[in-house]
Amino acid sequence: MCHEYGWTLDEVFNCTKDEIEALMNAAIKRKNLDFEFTAKIHGAEIKGGGTSSNTPKTKDDFQKLKSLGLNIEEK
Repeated sequence: MCHEYGWTLDEVFNCTKDEIEALMNAAIKRKNLDFEFTAKIHGAEIKGGGTSSNTPKTKDDFQKLKSLGLNIEEK
């Protein structure tokens, strides 16, 4: 979030989980549109790259995030 929007850590920590999720989804959507545009101008196509959600869904997803040092819990 800090890199994407140029915010300080304090600004990020003052956001609610829902606000951060909405901002991240918007950033992901914007980046995917940019990737699609870049692919098209090079005559390529991106297949199956939908943006359903960046929420971890499997135990493997959670383990990958934990290995990056993120303190997350499965619900």
